[in-house]
Amino acid sequence: MWRDRLYPFLPAALRPLLAAVPCDIATDTRELRVRCGRPMTLCGPFPDYPCQNTAAGPKLMENLLQTLAQYGLYAQEDCLRHGFLSLPGGFRAGVCGRMSNGRFIALSSVCIRIPREKIGLAKGIIGPGPPKSMLIAGPPGSGKTTLLRDIVRLLAQRMPVGLVDERGEVAACHEGRPGLDVGPHCDILEGCPKAEGFMWLLRSMAPRVLAADELGHTADAEACRAARRAGVAVAATVHASPGKLPVFLQDAGQTFDHIIWLEPNFKIRMEAA
Repeated sequence: MWRDRLYPFLPAALRPLLAAVPCDIATDTRELRVRCGRPMTLCGPFPDYPCQNTAAGPKLMENLLQTLAQYGLYAQEDCLRHGFLSLPGGFRAGVCGRMSNGRFIALSSVCIRIPREKIGLAKGIIGPGPPKSMLIAGPPGSGKTTLLRDIVRLLAQRMPVGLVDERGEVAACHEGRPGLDVGPHCDILEGCPKAEGFMWLLRSMAPRVLAADELGHTADAEACRAARRAGVAVAATVHASPGKLPVFLQDAGQTFDHIIWLEPNFKIRMEAA
């Protein structure tokens, strides 16, 4: 259960409150939110579930920031400037609070995303032949990262896959070992921007497929095109409104064979790019 993996990153005062959450709520939880002066809340495909008597004061928020960073705030400073902390086990803590001179110094809100594995989710998408290039598109919380992980897992059972895991959410590596199943033949590059990481893996690891979560810039799209020109398939995700890709991917048909549209709760629609 995800709660057991998350407990070490929470202050002692919050652990028993999370442990008391009913199992049916915990099982479907997508996010855990803690806001200063308000109850800790679990979010998912159910009405928000506030934990009683958990209004967090400034001292508890300060303690939470320290425990999330495992008392290594200096080492996590670059991540904090981008608004998040990556935790072992695939958790990502988005943070909000006070900045001073370009440094994050005080926490007022945190949103911890709960990683989900759905083994076999991509079984109907991945065929036995040569790998196809796929773009997974959908709104936040629709399951894009979960589907990408299973695509990587299936492909990496029979061919080398290079994964640029910029925020550590796909493979959830700890000391070089994946915490989530991405297959036996997956080479993982963590903490590297996607465009740079694609070129790195192309040069160094001879992948048949390159994968990345959350394309966000024109440079990312160009790196995907460069991979295709090199004869390598690409599997990637992007935030998108239903039926509408972002501007930097308007020519997605030149790069991807299929677009997989996702809606909440893993509703999948695949079409030719």
